[in-house]
Amino acid sequence: MSEQQFPYTVALEAVDAVEDDMIDAANTLTPTFVVQDEASADWVVGQITRRNDELARIKAQYDARVKRLENELAFFDSRFRQQLVDWTQVQLTGKRKSVDLPHGRVGFRHVNERLEVVEENAAIDAARTAVPEAVKVKTYLSLTALKEYWKQTGEVLEGCGVVPSEERFYVQ
Repeated sequence: MSEQQFPYTVALEAVDAVEDDMIDAANTLTPTFVVQDEASADWVVGQITRRNDELARIKAQYDARVKRLENELAFFDSRFRQQLVDWTQVQLTGKRKSVDLPHGRVGFRHVNERLEVVEENAAIDAARTAVPEAVKVKTYLSLTALKEYWKQTGEVLEGCGVVPSEERFYVQ
């Protein structure tokens, strides 16, 4: 939903401004504002959880908007690409390769010949024989196997370390 469709934008901006003032006050009053009781602790936790919730909401909206735009672009491409190609070919004269329009440009661009891997497994098998240096093997550690080895033997391999257990603070 865009801001134009959302009638409460001004009210939300006012709330944000008040909250910004509260945060500024908390920053400037740092020596005097301390978490000292349930109410002050709850205020700080509320600020943190509200921002975490807002961040999650914004990320979800972003993902939904990106998906929607990708779908719209796919629609325009499938619906109008060939029509634009045909129209552009009629418009081009001489050596011109593009047509400038008020909202952009359409045209044709030379693309050099290139090699494309169509079926990766078949290409790897063929390259092993014909061009062995083209086949790269990625080496990685299985953390699961390392943990199992460490638990069974107690041995910490070179390059590894043990992170001691701890009580980790969290805010939800």
